[in-house]
Amino acid sequence: MEKALTKKVNRYFLWICYKGTPYAGWQKQPHGNTVQNHVEKALAQVCQKVKIYGSSRTDQGVHATANVAHVDLHSPLGEAIDCHQLRRNLNGVLPRAIYIRAIHPVPPHIHARHSAIGRSYRYHISAYRNPFTLDTTYHLRTALDVSQLNAAAALLIGEQNFTSFCKKKANVTHYYCNVTEAKWEKTSYGYAFIISANRFLHGMVRSLAGTLLQVGLHQCRLADFTQILLAKDRCQAGPALPAHGLFLTKVTYPPAVSTPNFDNEAYTLGFL
Repeated sequence: MEKALTKKVNRYFLWICYKGTPYAGWQKQPHGNTVQNHVEKALAQVCQKVKIYGSSRTDQGVHATANVAHVDLHSPLGEAIDCHQLRRNLNGVLPRAIYIRAIHPVPPHIHARHSAIGRSYRYHISAYRNPFTLDTTYHLRTALDVSQLNAAAALLIGEQNFTSFCKKKANVTHYYCNVTEAKWEKTSYGYAFIISANRFLHGMVRSLAGTLLQVGLHQCRLADFTQILLAKDRCQAGPALPAHGLFLTKVTYPPAVSTPNFDNEAYTLGFL
């Protein structure tokens, strides 16, 4: 009698980009129209019925150029999964607004969300009306004071309590985030807010962008912005900007984890 083949389970990272406009966010939901739902459906169609675990739960309408998910796939011992072919097969059945940029193996203890040490976002503001970027930028006719914007953004650097910029009823144990980068740039199409941190609270980036915008419009002084940050009260901050201008552009892992050499900035601008 032949011995039954022993199955080996390997963990893989999927680097995923998507235009969030058609979807109700990343997180899996019963109705099925989320990015996670579609990727799991594609995996079941071309490979195995498995669950994936994402690094960031982007909201409805938010885009990503490099979100990450991990998946455990089994194969007979000694049989390696062809990551290149799997990526091609998945992209062949996924909706056009979702694309797998890379797949590669990682150690079994590496988790897409819990092993991440940083994430980066960009919020895009268009200074002129463009019918081709209605879903990927927030249109604002009024010019912004970039020097004031960057003066306010500099106040965000370091580990601080960001309760004032978090949605109420957030399911978190604490409101501290360590922001390592926060700046505004003048771009060919308008403006971009760039921020990186070890973690982000629910709605934090859009709330920050909306409140900072008031500084750039001279509707809020730097001293007022400081008080809003210290208040730990969401009611003190400005309104959150719409989701469609926000992109998750990078997820950072420890050096031991292999990371594809993506030009994420250029890829983001490809949407604009």
